[in-house]
Amino acid sequence: MSRTPFALRVALLAVLLAPALFWRGGVLEEETIVFLDHYLDQRTVVQKVLDPHGNDFETYQARELSYLFDFLDAQWLRALFRAGMVLFIPPSALLASILTWAVFARGSGRAFPALPAVTRSLVLLVLLTNYVFLTTMGLFYRATKPLLVPVLLGALFFLWTRLRASAEPAAPSRDFLAMLGLGCLMSAFDRQGFFYLAVIAGALGLSWVVRRTGGALGVGALAAILASAAYNYRFGPWLIHAVNGYWPRFNYQRMPLKKLLDPAYYVKAAELLPGYAATLFGGFPPWLFGIAAAAALAAWLRLRRSNEAAPAATSRPVARWLGPALIALFLASQVFMFAAMIMRYPQVYDWADHRLWYYPWPFQAILAFSLLAAFDAVRPRTGPRGQRLVDVALVLLAVANVAHWPRHRDVSLHSDWYPKIHDQTKRLQASLRSGAADPGLYGAYREFLHFAWDLSPALASRISAEVREGPGFYRTEMKDGRVFAWARRGAVLALVVSRAGDYALRGNLLLRPGETLSVSRVGAVIGRGQGSGGGEGRVAFSLSLTLPPGRTELAFESDTDERDVGSKRDRKAASFGVFVPVLEPAGTTP
Repeated sequence: MSRTPFALRVALLAVLLAPALFWRGGVLEEETIVFLDHYLDQRTVVQKVLDPHGNDFETYQARELSYLFDFLDAQWLRALFRAGMVLFIPPSALLASILTWAVFARGSGRAFPALPAVTRSLVLLVLLTNYVFLTTMGLFYRATKPLLVPVLLGALFFLWTRLRASAEPAAPSRDFLAMLGLGCLMSAFDRQGFFYLAVIAGALGLSWVVRRTGGALGVGALAAILASAAYNYRFGPWLIHAVNGYWPRFNYQRMPLKKLLDPAYYVKAAELLPGYAATLFGGFPPWLFGIAAAAALAAWLRLRRSNEAAPAATSRPVARWLGPALIALFLASQVFMFAAMIMRYPQVYDWADHRLWYYPWPFQAILAFSLLAAFDAVRPRTGPRGQRLVDVALVLLAVANVAHWPRHRDVSLHSDWYPKIHDQTKRLQASLRSGAADPGLYGAYREFLHFAWDLSPALASRISAEVREGPGFYRTEMKDGRVFAWARRGAVLALVVSRAGDYALRGNLLLRPGETLSVSRVGAVIGRGQGSGGGEGRVAFSLSLTLPPGRTELAFESDTDERDVGSKRDRKAASFGVFVPVLEPAGTTP
């Protein structure tokens, strides 16, 4: 058996490390910050893992296994912080990358032994140079879909091997148990895995009806579906109630019939699939990929007809339509699956950055497997020269994938979601390394900075002089180009300095006409501010303070009642606002 050349193995290793290098230490997704707080609290591991309300915005998706890996990611991040290191590449992403490589290498060798190792490795290289892999593994987010992919690939390679193992002795019990285990794992990682399990069960059922093969595999897949459904509806909710005292809500799993019958969602899903495939195969325009796919399908059908017409052909006529039927089943299932995803989360279709991250990854892994199957089918007709042309084409696709990274990155950084998390992550990384909050860091990222400082003495030791919002302040936001926080009638501002000395606190308040705000330290008033009569506006303030090392709290108290200052979706009662002030050693020029 041929082996993968050393240079190709080095290229694959480089691609595995590329996400951390390309994104300069990774990107922290804003949603993840909320979950990290849950995973790092004082509860037991079982309580944290069996808590979908805390881990999934009060929705239940029966993917507690993925929560376990998210929990481990959080522990890794805490260990890094305590060592004074800043890196936002989750270990689950690295594990998923290594497992994908290992499963692909071993599984493809067993399923397609006639294909040269170079060809199989080049298909893997195309998969891993695709931009979706680069963004998915370079982002600190959920472990669900990254870890689903090696399990899904393992199931596909195993099925292909067993269905073609006519010369091997039948092993129904092994096939049943293997499919049961793989199916349950797929479902436990992600709801998308459960859907793929159902598609596999349907394909195996069709294969058994036509060819009377794969019966034990089909029964194993069906048993995995039943086991996963039993966990989803019975055992899982019972465990959650027993451990955390509440019953999970199933609202996320319910789909209104009106939406399911709306053709607009299916049109959008059908539009996504060629784009996902084009991103995988060189980043070329989807229409070009469509032409190539149509040509490949026509060639495959022609090859099938010629094989069936040959005297040595022994296949039954009824099986001729099985291949096209399975392809149609796969494509229809993908349109339905992505349509359902768009129904629940419209950003999958609406936001360009979401088309280049996370959601297409399992689908693209299946396309890579399909490419291997296609090459294996035509290999007897191509000969050595044709095989070399295939390898050259795969190298060009991988090179084209890498060449398109800057363009795809530009699309991501000018879309709806990615620009903010990328910008705020870079500001957070700079703040953690310097010990000073970046003046543009706000919201959940600013809160996470304070959380990290509390978590890690090594990071906190870098602080020189910092201001932190305490009780009574709402999450910061950007207002007029400055970091701003609304406050209740009473709120606390914490000042943290590394050295005792004289300091100046300078900032701006947002006060209503006639509103008076007093600032106290240990119960003694040290300053007052009053709103002007011309309407709500800024009031500058400056305080000279002698501070000991460590934390000093200042109490802000308004004499005016609170009013609603939030939007319809974010209602909050506040009396005044603060543009986050700057704390500097006395004598520093403002």
